[in-house]
Amino acid sequence: MKLWEIKAQALRLMFADTDMMFDYTEFENRAVYENVNTREKLVRMEDSIRRAIDLFYEYVGQSQTFASYVLDKSEEGAWQNEITLAADVGSPTRVDAVVNDGRLIHIYNAINFLYDSFDGKIKFEENYVTFAERLSFNVWYKRAKLNLPPLVDELTYDLNELRISESAQRMIPYFIKGELYEEDEPNIAAASKRQYVDFLMTMERPFIRVQTKVKRSKIFEG
Repeated sequence: MKLWEIKAQALRLMFADTDMMFDYTEFENRAVYENVNTREKLVRMEDSIRRAIDLFYEYVGQSQTFASYVLDKSEEGAWQNEITLAADVGSPTRVDAVVNDGRLIHIYNAINFLYDSFDGKIKFEENYVTFAERLSFNVWYKRAKLNLPPLVDELTYDLNELRISESAQRMIPYFIKGELYEEDEPNIAAASKRQYVDFLMTMERPFIRVQTKVKRSKIFEG
């Protein structure tokens, strides 16, 4: 859903008796911002959406995927016994070593690794440099948490970019209403926010392949 659509749905929940349609045209020509009643709600709305997204991660969690990496190389071209993760990768939960001997591919699951969150590197206690030419690693990781950027075009920005399901996106207006009604209608506000949280609690949490037991790599075994 586009950001303006979420704002429009929230306004419809709060201003059911208005003559405004809260459609694309009224956002494009800024009519919703010229109306004193809706403008007051809109100026607080993006912060509320950000908090709704934070709650989504709190109750539903982060999805997981994996990416394939090879060992880093120094500026001189020498193999390093570490991997530098992409900037948008969250915390790694498991690393599998994949060895291609030219005829067969061998996968060694859940090898031992150290993760340095400061520089985004995975470092290995065992020395894999000797095998670097035929070795790659499948790194399982939680996707990084995303949220609205500080400056955003509400007419074009799509919340699908945040990897949040559209069913959850459609419930965000209830949370917005709950926050913006807290002072004037505390009972209605509490019920509206609860509706959003209750929905999040029904959503299936993503399956996380957590590495709970490290194993010594069999790569060096004869």
